[in-house]
Amino acid sequence: MEKPSFFFDYIYYRITEFYFRWDGRIGVTAIAVISLMQILLFLGVAMMLNKSLIGITTFSYPKAIASFFVIGVFGLFAYNLSRYRKKYSQLKLYYNKEKPNVRTIKGFLIILLFICCWLQIIIISNLI
Repeated sequence: MEKPSFFFDYIYYRITEFYFRWDGRIGVTAIAVISLMQILLFLGVAMMLNKSLIGITTFSYPKAIASFFVIGVFGLFAYNLSRYRKKYSQLKLYYNKEKPNVRTIKGFLIILLFICCWLQIIIISNLI
């Protein structure tokens, strides 16, 4: 098997493995978490660019922006659902050989990344 191409693959594998009893091989919970992390990372970058490059702190059309955001979230979820549809078994074969200490460290890094996604939004929103 070839090496997975992106670190979200590992995050998907670990969360799907954790919630396997409830979600099965599809891993809807993992896909939702990955989509949320991707949206939060994008939103953080967009907020930084908005403040530093454009300098806009208020928006004229908040409903349009909110609806665009909601459509983007569902679109990203649909994309991730199609991307990871039958990937769990392949990822399990690849990551099954992990050493326990490496697995623990990577698990903590996943939790840290998820916390950092939220922290960047909180910090940037306080700066604006």
